Amino acid sequence: MKLFQLQYFQEVCNQHSITKAAECLHVSQPAISNAIRDLEEEFQIRLFKREKKKLILTKEGTYFLLEIKDFLEEEKKIERNMRLLRKKVTSIRLGLPPMISALLIPTLADFHRKYPDIRIECFYGSSASLRKSLQEDQVDVIVVSGSDLDFENQDSCRFSNQEIVYCVNEEHPLANEKSISIVQTAPDSIVEIKESSHFRHIIMKRYEDSKCEPNITWSTEQLYNKLLLIKQGVACGFLYRAIAEKENGIVPLSLDPPIYYDIEMIWMKNGYLYDNIQTFLTYIKEQIS
Repeated sequence: MKLFQLQYFQEVCNQHSITKAAECLHVSQPAISNAIRDLEEEFQIRLFKREKKKLILTKEGTYFLLEIKDFLEEEKKIERNMRLLRKKVTSIRLGLPPMISALLIPTLADFHRKYPDIRIECFYGSSASLRKSLQEDQVDVIVVSGSDLDFENQDSCRFSNQEIVYCVNEEHPLANEKSISIVQTAPDSIVEIKESSHFRHIIMKRYEDSKCEPNITWSTEQLYNKLLLIKQGVACGFLYRAIAEKENGIVPLSLDPPIYYDIEMIWMKNGYLYDNIQTFLTYIKEQIS
């Protein structure tokens, strides 16, 4: 008894026809006929009888179908799980907020050059939503804001500490200042990224402490759009200094007092770490040590 024989037999039962079963399975009719014949010869029973040009199961055939049903379902389950396992072994599901993604891309590019066989799938969202996704096994590793763990079964390491700066274009009245107070930004039109809830919370806390409100007139899901609006002088905005300093046409201004922002890498510590994930974690830790 072979697996393909059971699969052929089950499809014939579903279709009540060798011809239709052959079409569904994309095999020849003789291949299916031979498989049925070999099963009948092996067990010395008849599995089908023909009635009005249809194949009908015998009592023995009905019993056989019931016996193999769970086996074939388990086989499909194993096949699905093995395909998922292969994906986990050869890829990394990495969760990133939009602005942190810009910081990490150069490191990811270097990692790819060193380990070209490991695929990286990037998933984007707020730090809060990505922390939840990690716990629900929707991603393998996240690089997010903050320095705290939401769950005891998670582990982390500090990835970076970034200064948050206020960014204007070169013609803005504040462009020549070295540092400014948050109050000085209040009259400006400001652009923020929708998903950066934790990032925005820190900034809003500074406004609140200074007893003033920002004029947030633009909201976008794309860092590129935010950069473009600032460069064109349409709006101002808050960025990591490491990002702002790489952009022509953008002037980063420190706040007084300055704001620094912790970024951490988090993964599940109680689950099995596949070699590719362990390789990734080790590489990142080496880069930031």
